[in-house]
Order: sequence, then structure tokens, then C-alpha cells
Amino acid sequence: SGLFASHPPSQERVDKNRQHAAKLAGSTRNRSQFQRAMAQVKRDEKAYETHTNGMKALSEKKFSEAETLFASARKAQPREALFWVGEGQAELALKKYSEAKSSFSKAVSVNPEYFMSLLGRGLAEKELGNNTRAEQDLNASQKLLPTQTASYALGEINLQQGDRQSAIGYFQQVTQAGGSLAPAAQKQLQALQ
Repeated sequence: SGLFASHPPSQERVDKNRQHAAKLAGSTRNRSQFQRAMAQVKRDEKAYETHTNGMKALSEKKFSEAETLFASARKAQPREALFWVGEGQAELALKKYSEAKSSFSKAVSVNPEYFMSLLGRGLAEKELGNNTRAEQDLNASQKLLPTQTASYALGEINLQQGDRQSAIGYFQQVTQAGGSLAPAAQKQLQALQ
């Protein structure tokens, strides 16, 4: 009885909810607002399906196909940062760094709190040789969600700038976390030490 004190059997719970609801004043059901909101969700369903196909193509290293699919998804719903990020990821893989920067910048403008937007733009800026901007974006992405990718890129930037100690710190973070970038970070550490 103690375990289920706050969650009594279903029928008893339903009866109590009905009694409670009967005591409440009448309210607006907002049916039309709900239907309008759901209409947008239904319109966007195809775009999300296209995005899923783009992610599959990206994972299979079919980068041009992925780029096309992500572009189609974001044309259908340009207010979804996820679609812009996908397109940027495909463009990075295709070494279209200026286009990737543009796609990630659009993702940042749509959702400035999404770490992938900042991470991707930081990586594009790094490839374009804009290390100061790259560092800003990579650090901003790390504040939202620390990643090995950002840490490794920050290590490389610091190494290029002659800041060995900071580079070592970033490469150590990557090595300690393990994962796919750990061997490359370990190699960097061995060269630095």
C-alpha cells in the first residue's frame, strides 16, 4: 500500500480525476489552435523523413546525395536548424567550406542554442583559415555540449598558434574520453611531449 499510495490502481485514479475535473470551472478546449499546430507538424512530416534519408546517406558516405536530401528538407521547412546542420555536414564532407559556413550560419540564426550549428560553423571557419572565428564558435559549442570534435579542433588551432600547453590540454581531453579521435589525439600528444 505504501508503494502505490501516490499511484492507486487505474480505475480509482480515473474516478478521482473525473471528480476533480467536475469541480473545475469550464475552460477553452483550444481545438482549433491544436489543429492548426498539428497541421504544421503534418506538413513538415515529409521534410523530416527526407532529413532521415539524408542522415542515412551521410552515414554511408554518399555526401552529394545527402547534400541534396538536406537541401530538399530545409527548402520545405527553413525554420528547422537540424536541416541546415545536415546540409552543412554534407558540405564539410565535400570540402565546400564556404557553403558549409553559410549553412551552419543559417542554422545558428534559426537556433543559436543548438551546439551542432556552432560546432559545424567553427569547423568550417577552421578549414577556411579563420582561426579566431573558429575558436569563438568551437568554444561556444563546448559551453552548450562538450565534444571530442571541438576539443580536437581547438587543440589543432592552439598548436598552429604556438600555444603548446593549451593544445596539450585539449588533446588530453580527447584522449581521456576515448572514441574515434583518441588515437589521433594520442599521436599529437606524443609529438608534443
